[in-house]
Amino acid sequence: MAKTYFIDSENVGDSWIELLELEEDETSTFLVFYTSKSPRVDYEHVIALMRTNKKPTFIPCFEGNNGLDFQLVSYLGYLLHEETPDEMIIVSKDTGFDAAVKFWKERGQKVIRKNPDDLLKIVKKEETSNIEDVPVSSAEDDIPQAKKMNSVGEDQKELYTIINCVGKDSTVEIHNACIHFYGSKKGEDIYKELKKEKFAVPSVSWKVSTKNKRFSDLIFKYCNPSNVTVPKDFQSFLNTQILATDTQKTVKNKFLKKYPNAQSLNKILMPFYSSFIKIKK
Repeated sequence: MAKTYFIDSENVGDSWIELLELEEDETSTFLVFYTSKSPRVDYEHVIALMRTNKKPTFIPCFEGNNGLDFQLVSYLGYLLHEETPDEMIIVSKDTGFDAAVKFWKERGQKVIRKNPDDLLKIVKKEETSNIEDVPVSSAEDDIPQAKKMNSVGEDQKELYTIINCVGKDSTVEIHNACIHFYGSKKGEDIYKELKKEKFAVPSVSWKVSTKNKRFSDLIFKYCNPSNVTVPKDFQSFLNTQILATDTQKTVKNKFLKKYPNAQSLNKILMPFYSSFIKIKK
């Protein structure tokens, strides 16, 4: 469903940029209302904006008491009259917009207000429910190695995830993941079974952000026994900072520059930096 996002940048800063990356509908529009009081965009988000094909429209606003808010709502009413798109979303934590939302809902218009954190949770949940799960029954019918995978005692969906994230041609990365996740002996046995069947798994249409999230979840499940704290913006770092042209050294340097006090987490991630590069290719 096409959407028009009305960004209250004075209120939410540049936190909407991750939402721009995750929005799959190419017909959706991002309108960013700003003044000199709007927080500056950080470098990570600048890079993300440069890389995305979906370009937002920036709308300068006159300053004054609630000036941006009034101009945003005025533009909302104008578009509802002129274009009547499928859904209008005000991206703001300011509950003052709720009166306008109620006004338009009573007139049958699809208008909501959400803060960016709630929107990201909704988008990620939809992405997960739509494409993440591989039905076990159909997989076992189509993939001959499914029972062999079960014979080594591991969840075949996890093995599918590893291969779908790094790619079936990335045999070094697959082997590395098996060894680190399941131990040297068992991991070697699992890898041999996967290799015997040429790493054939059910294909999926995961976005890069989904691959980063699923692969890093496995890393933290198996390689973080001490529950080292993971920064809240770590997934954003993976999605925006890691490039297909990187090397393990440059990824390490980027990580330590971004998180200079996260040495313990760096040790956990170091064996997998090349995997995150493969995910971007």
